[in-house]
Amino acid sequence: MAPPASITRLLAQLERQLAHHREQEKLHSEQETAHREQRERHAGESARISHTVEALRSSLSSALGLVDAPELDDGDLDTGRRGLLTRLVARIVERKMEDEHFGAAGITEEVNQRFPDLLREPAQAPHVSTVLARMARSGHIRQVRRGRPHHEAVYVRST
Repeated sequence: MAPPASITRLLAQLERQLAHHREQEKLHSEQETAHREQRERHAGESARISHTVEALRSSLSSALGLVDAPELDDGDLDTGRRGLLTRLVARIVERKMEDEHFGAAGITEEVNQRFPDLLREPAQAPHVSTVLARMARSGHIRQVRRGRPHHEAVYVRST
């Protein structure tokens, strides 16, 4: 006696599913091997680059230790109330390296950290931004990137 047609169809469907899953198993085992090789390659590159970065950092810190940064005394600063923020910002900017980029937010933070006792209230970034724009127009600093909404202008010291 022959099996009913529905059982024959069910058996054929199960055999197709079995073949499909065996193909997928083979495919994924090949991918696993390839991914393992890629992971090992990336781990090796990561270790090599990490070693280079650490060597560069230690060399850089040694080199910076040899360079004497000129120390400016903040005690000789004219503290007259008129134009005080401009003088404080100028003092911060003159300590920047010639190729060091800076903006109003960083300068504001530095002014507020270094000169809290000279200011009646903390400096605000829009005010510092105005001072930096004036300094750029006068040639004391150079604007590297123009400010846009949600992105402050970036400056460097003029040489």
